Amino acid sequence: MSVTNPAPAPTKPAPSAAASNFNWLIANFLQKTPGVEQGVIVSSDGILMATAKFDLLTAERVAAIVTGMRSLADGASGLLRKGLLQRVIIEMGTAFLLVAAISDGSAFGVVCDKRSDLGLISYEMTLLVDRVGTQLTPELVTELKRAFTQD
Repeated sequence: MSVTNPAPAPTKPAPSAAASNFNWLIANFLQKTPGVEQGVIVSSDGILMATAKFDLLTAERVAAIVTGMRSLADGASGLLRKGLLQRVIIEMGTAFLLVAAISDGSAFGVVCDKRSDLGLISYEMTLLVDRVGTQLTPELVTELKRAFTQD
C-alpha cells in the first residue's frame, strides 16, 4: 500500500517591495503617532488594502464605515462647494474615528483615544496621506486589495 502526501496548500506570493513599503508606512504611523490605536486604508471601491491592530473581521467592518463616511463627506463637499474633502471626525464616548481622503479616492481611517492631540494626529495623517497618495498606482492598489480578498 502506498501512501501519498497531499498537495501542499497554495501559498500567497510574497508582497512586492512597494507593497511592503506601503504596509510599513501604515504600521509605523500607528506605532509612532501618540494616541492612535488602530487603522485601515480602503480603496476607492471600499476594499480593505491595509490594516493595523484590527482583527480581519473588524477591519473589514471598519473599512465599510470608513468608505461610507468618505462617500457622505464627498457628497457634502460637492453640494456645499467648499473645497475638497480633507477629514471626517466621528466623536465617540472614549475615542475618535478620523477619516482622511487620499488623492485616488481611497481613504485612511484611524481610531484614537479621546485624550489624544487631534491636531497632531491630523497633521501626521496629512503627511502620510500625501506620501501614500503618490505611491498608489493601479498595480499596487490591485496587489494590496488581493492580499485581503484571496483565500
